[in-house]
Amino acid sequence: MANIYDLANELSRTLRDLPEYKAVVESKQAIEANPEAKTLFDEYVAFQNKLQGLMQSGQLPTEAVQQEMKDYMEKIQASPIVNEFFTKQQQLSIYLADLEKIIFEPIQDLYIEISTRVVISTLVFSFASRRKETQKMLGNIRFLFQIFDQKLNSCPIYDRICGKALWRWQ
Repeated sequence: MANIYDLANELSRTLRDLPEYKAVVESKQAIEANPEAKTLFDEYVAFQNKLQGLMQSGQLPTEAVQQEMKDYMEKIQASPIVNEFFTKQQQLSIYLADLEKIIFEPIQDLYIEISTRVVISTLVFSFASRRKETQKMLGNIRFLFQIFDQKLNSCPIYDRICGKALWRWQ
């Protein structure tokens, strides 16, 4: 099995070789070479940081801040160099979003399974006093798990959690 850090470093190197990544780097260099574009870019980044700080503190942007945002959008669209940078950055972000989805899929699956177990355990034990209704409910839960697991012959999560409850009643 490969070392996960080696794989991450290889992914980093591969990302740097993407044409989309290189296009963003070139666009950023073009901004750095143009004083007017660099000023606009730096001001916009500072504004974005200010806006993010407001959002994190739970404050909604005022009308003045919203107007400032519209003004920056107009300035960016009027500047071919800065506009190209954001266009190229957006193209690269498509790759990054896909990679994020792939990388975090196992973590998401883990939490879905854990939260599903908690929900089922709560349901099973809250209805433990009503045997027939609970057995019917467990049958419905089994059906749902079969759909989620896409295996109509077995449902390991159900069998581990709900099977124990059914065994008590038989």
